[in-house]
Amino acid sequence: MTHYLNISARVTSREARPISVQRLIGALFCIFSLMPWVSFGTNNLDSQPWSVLLAILFIAFCAPKIKMPLYSFAIIFLLALGLLFSLFATLKINPETVLRATVSYLSVPLIFVAFYHYLRRYGFPWRIFITVNIIWILMGFVELYFPGFTEILTKQRTTADRGVTSLAPEPTFFAIYLFFSSWMLLEAVNFKINRPVLAMFGANLGAVFFLAQSTMVVLFCVIAGAAFLWYRFLPFRISRRTASWVGLFLVAIIGGAAVGWQSFEDSRIMKIGTFFFSNFSVVEVLLLDASVSQRVEAVAVSFLGAFHHWFFPAGLDTFLVTRDSLDYDFSYLFWWPTESTKIMSWVGALFYELGVFGIAALALLVLSAYQRTRRSRVSLILLFVILLSAVPLAFPLVPMLLALFAAKKRMPAFEQECAIP
Repeated sequence: MTHYLNISARVTSREARPISVQRLIGALFCIFSLMPWVSFGTNNLDSQPWSVLLAILFIAFCAPKIKMPLYSFAIIFLLALGLLFSLFATLKINPETVLRATVSYLSVPLIFVAFYHYLRRYGFPWRIFITVNIIWILMGFVELYFPGFTEILTKQRTTADRGVTSLAPEPTFFAIYLFFSSWMLLEAVNFKINRPVLAMFGANLGAVFFLAQSTMVVLFCVIAGAAFLWYRFLPFRISRRTASWVGLFLVAIIGGAAVGWQSFEDSRIMKIGTFFFSNFSVVEVLLLDASVSQRVEAVAVSFLGAFHHWFFPAGLDTFLVTRDSLDYDFSYLFWWPTESTKIMSWVGALFYELGVFGIAALALLVLSAYQRTRRSRVSLILLFVILLSAVPLAFPLVPMLLALFAAKKRMPAFEQECAIP
């Protein structure tokens, strides 16, 4: 009883504390990290620098009394050193490429440290997360009826057979945000789902299927669902509560599919899904869809390319050169080869461009976030699998999720301290 009274006192004192400059900057950092593609018409970049700049500002205002995750300095050093060696291996030093790579790689440890400190000092920002999440979904609905409206905030790349983009440049990026936002909300309550989180999770899941219509993130949901079932059912222990949630989830999926069949009928996601279930062959899907083929190519070539360079940093613009010099012939599978030097894989880019330094930095990030529990192992393996895909390297919610893992590791009573106000 005394323990919970102490927690309540800390939460009350935290909420009663006047808003300081540090907390205001921290709140702005969280807001802009949750809207990483919103440019407000100021530039034509995909990923925006606001979250990184505010992370640096937040850290500077909180220094020297800043709480840092384990291995933070080592992670920053390894990424910076790997980037330096990668610049030496780059064929043509282009200022834009160098700036993009520098911001992308350094954003990972900076946002990791900044959000970890925010969590330790102020708790989980529930109001910010839920408010921004609702704005994303509302903007998706607005785009259905006024397609050009969101171009004021961010540039768009979509077609008639794809979903809406909301505050992202592509439907897939919109869906990626929804997926990671849901994961963080569930993780913050330690997967003890309450009504607000359930409502937000259901809305996000529906938006992935019916608004974004992203094939890649639907696959994320399938993989995450399989990981959850494996975690709950492998020890052959399942509570009545868990069985109820699984049942509701399946009913929602089946009901939503039945209701939205007509709107999905001519969509790209339905074409690919129908083709897969007709043939039950991943290879056939690769041969059908150019986008899927390119994204799988990015993963395969980045790992083979890293091995080809003996895991030494391979450069920021050598991906295509390395692909063409490999002894493996993938022309049958990857029939629509990418012409971009940008690697469409979070983990693949780290392995290929930074080599052993990127691998070591990733290992330290995992060690910092690992909570020494079975669920933590499942979560980190799932995250690694998800990050093999075309998640942008500068996407802030990845280091924010890792910071949440690390904060829970250092704060055993995190879910009580950060309960929804």
